[in-house]
Parts: sequence; structure tokens; C-alpha cells
Amino acid sequence: MRLRNIADGDPRIIFTGYVSRDEVHEIYSNAFLFSLPSDLEGMPAVILEALSHGCPVLTSDIQESLDVIRHGEEQFGFVHRAGDVDDLTKQLRRLVENPCQVEKLKGPGRDFVNRNYSWDRAVEMTVDVYKHVLGV
Repeated sequence: MRLRNIADGDPRIIFTGYVSRDEVHEIYSNAFLFSLPSDLEGMPAVILEALSHGCPVLTSDIQESLDVIRHGEEQFGFVHRAGDVDDLTKQLRRLVENPCQVEKLKGPGRDFVNRNYSWDRAVEMTVDVYKHVLGV
């Protein structure tokens, strides 16, 4: 309720409630940016999901998120300091004011995730773990 009060009828803010899987795909595909300002994550699959739809991401600089958006010298998302609301605000403002920077990551992020995090690849990696554990 507090967020609804803060939004105060702003038409740019939508409280969707439940959305179907198809609607989730549609939302990611049409979003300008996805933000995950988390202080604690495991493997943030939601970042992979956003990127796989060509939706650029802004995430905190926790290692788990950095492991997803960085590959060698390439970076497939934007970063803010974890727990720093002022830095999050600054980065959001910078990206909204510079949409070309966001647009540049749509294709590369999608391609990177689809190339490195496909279900086939996940299955291969899981089988490799089992083989390693079993000494096969």
C-alpha cells in the first residue's frame, strides 16, 4: 500500500498483480530496462531471463550479479553500488537520460545469454557435475 501511495496515480507506474508467462515475455520484450538492486542473490536467473528477451539490466555490484553480466572484457548490463540508494538513483537517471547506452546492450546481452545459458548448456553442465562427483 505504501508504494501505491508513493506512486500517487502516476500513469508510468503499473502495479500488474499476477501476470501469465506469455505476459511476462511481453513485458521483458518491451521494457526499457530491468533493475535488480539486490544485496543478496544466488544465481540471479531473473537477470538471465531479462537479458534473454533483449531487456538491458541494471543490477547491484554483488559478485553473483557481476558473474552473470560480465564475461571477460565484455559487460552485458549496468551496475550500481549495492545498498546505495543514491547511486542507484544516479545510475537510473543516467540511463534514462542516455537511452542510446541502454539500447546498445539489447542485442549483445540477448546473444550472450542465449549462447552461454541455454537449457541444453545447463543440462550439459549438470551432467558434468554428476560425472565429476561420481568420478566417471
